[in-house]
Amino acid sequence: MKPVRTSPSKLRIRGGDAVSPVVATIMMVAVTVILSSVLFVLVLEIANMTDDGGQVPDSGSTPLPTGSGTPEDPYLLRSIGEIIDLVNDRDSHYALASDIDASSTRFLNDGAGFEPMFGLGNSFRGSFDGNHHNITGLYINRPSSNQVGFFSWIAADADVRNINIIDAEVIGGNNVGILAGRSTGTILECSTSGTVTGQDRVGGLVGANWRIVERSHSNADVTASGSIIGGLVGENRQNQLILNSYATGTVTGGSTVGGLVGLNSNNARITNCYSVGVVSGTADVGGLIGSNAVNGQILSSYWDTQTSNTLVSSGGTGKTTSQMKQSATFLGWDFTDIWVLYPGQYPLLVSS
Repeated sequence: MKPVRTSPSKLRIRGGDAVSPVVATIMMVAVTVILSSVLFVLVLEIANMTDDGGQVPDSGSTPLPTGSGTPEDPYLLRSIGEIIDLVNDRDSHYALASDIDASSTRFLNDGAGFEPMFGLGNSFRGSFDGNHHNITGLYINRPSSNQVGFFSWIAADADVRNINIIDAEVIGGNNVGILAGRSTGTILECSTSGTVTGQDRVGGLVGANWRIVERSHSNADVTASGSIIGGLVGENRQNQLILNSYATGTVTGGSTVGGLVGLNSNNARITNCYSVGVVSGTADVGGLIGSNAVNGQILSSYWDTQTSNTLVSSGGTGKTTSQMKQSATFLGWDFTDIWVLYPGQYPLLVSS
């Protein structure tokens, strides 16, 4: 039996009639278009399973923040990815729109962790409102760098408020604090917890304050090898003010070590503040203030002589634990709008 021959001008579909090459080409193009469409839909579905920019949701990064960066319409930040990638204008205005998980910063920059906002040594001149949100798990490991913190330097015109940085681990050289290494601006209603380690001018909130810290507190443990170490602020100077604030963490350093502030000098004032953490060092160690010099003023401020294991301070008034939990101890304090005192507890800020 001879094989069936097909005309070279025809193609035969199995089980059917022969078709011309033109029809076959059209059919192949149609199939290609259909397959491409299916593939495109699949790609879209995969993209929808990830966050903006094709990144996993945990990174939280988006191409652009909400807002225009003005005081009335600040850039709104929702993730540590946005903070890292999008906060780059030192004169703009920012606000947190949600709590921030910063635990991934431990794996950044070959183990050095988070780079301070706007870079090491660079000042921030705008405003940053945390809206009382938490930034949790911030990690900075830069022992050879100075002015280390979430902000490296808060400048004179800057306003930073309502930020809670909790469970942080910050390591730096000189001028080190969890919120800021150095501040010549305004800090209002901010708090920190975790650990901070450095050499000179190290504080649980700010390493060196040359302006205003108000209604703020730190529960961080502070450790430093050098001098001017404080539970809240390492150094407070130049006619500046710490008002209605407190520290509860352990403070360990060399010289000029205080439960609240290491060095208060040059007409700087501390008013309506307290500390309760254990304080230890080699020289000039105080339950509240390590050294108060050059017309520094300490007004209506206290420390717990029992929990601090320290009976002396370069300023302030020492009280027993029991006395530190009684409103009558704190002369002139506002226990209506600023402070609240629950039975058996130390005073807390209303904003807390």
